[in-house]
Amino acid sequence: MTSKPGAGCRNSNDVFQADVDAQKAGRSFRIISSIPREGAVLALDSMVLDRTGPRPDLAHRFINFMLDGQNAAELTNLIGSGNPDRAALPFIAPEIARNPAIFPTQAERPHLEMLRDLDRHQRRILSRIWTEIKLR
Repeated sequence: MTSKPGAGCRNSNDVFQADVDAQKAGRSFRIISSIPREGAVLALDSMVLDRTGPRPDLAHRFINFMLDGQNAAELTNLIGSGNPDRAALPFIAPEIARNPAIFPTQAERPHLEMLRDLDRHQRRILSRIWTEIKLR
């Protein structure tokens, strides 16, 4: 069974966890994600501080902890999420590091698109175009 981004799965983490669960349950199949040849959305997570947070010092310590390559790799190995920390690569399980749905190859990157926030004018134009499409 292959699952593709946008075909019912939120992201590589969900597919990774479903595959781990299937293996633990002794299933005879694997659940593998892939990037469609048409392309997909490039998803990323950010670590941010809420300006009203009571302990920004602890938040900074956690972010610094996660910026350590071994710690970043441990999270990747645990949940199947990519990370941009080059220092993590030697510690990432080879089957995860080779998975292009988690770490897209150089050839696949041009087919990935970052979502951008649209301003009010752009949203209005998009809404009009979508209405035209639905009416045809």
